[in-house]
Amino acid sequence: MLRPLALLSLTAATLVIADDPPKANLVNKLADFFLDLPQFDYPVQGVCSLVAKRQQTMADEKKVQTTRTDSCGAITVIFARGSCEPGNVGISAGPPFFEALQNALGNRGRVAVNGLTYSADFKDFLTVEKDSGKQLSVSLCPFSLSLSLTHVSR
Repeated sequence: MLRPLALLSLTAATLVIADDPPKANLVNKLADFFLDLPQFDYPVQGVCSLVAKRQQTMADEKKVQTTRTDSCGAITVIFARGSCEPGNVGISAGPPFFEALQNALGNRGRVAVNGLTYSADFKDFLTVEKDSGKQLSVSLCPFSLSLSLTHVSR
């Protein structure tokens, strides 16, 4: 999960940075403890794997791209998919957002998307302490407007 949650307000063309996600609370720490125990970790990972396979099947049927590693564009999005989602950008939040962003940008440029490759399992979600994608986006595409985004459920 990326720390900065950046959103682009397309009507005003301004960049808005949301607050960092809250630090792991007691419930997350307790769940994280149990996921360190093999008798809990393996069943949870199995469920996550099944969910990702089902979502990938849906994505294939609807011809939705769940993996993106584009070259730089006018806007470059570094995206971390939600827990248990397939590919490196998932299916539920990423692809619809990328499409809306490209539609808003129109013929003024191309939106490039790079999904982060990480496990995206419940353990990653519970630990919350993750590195920022800001340095990654700047080093990949120094002349693009770069957005570091992650799917956050509340």
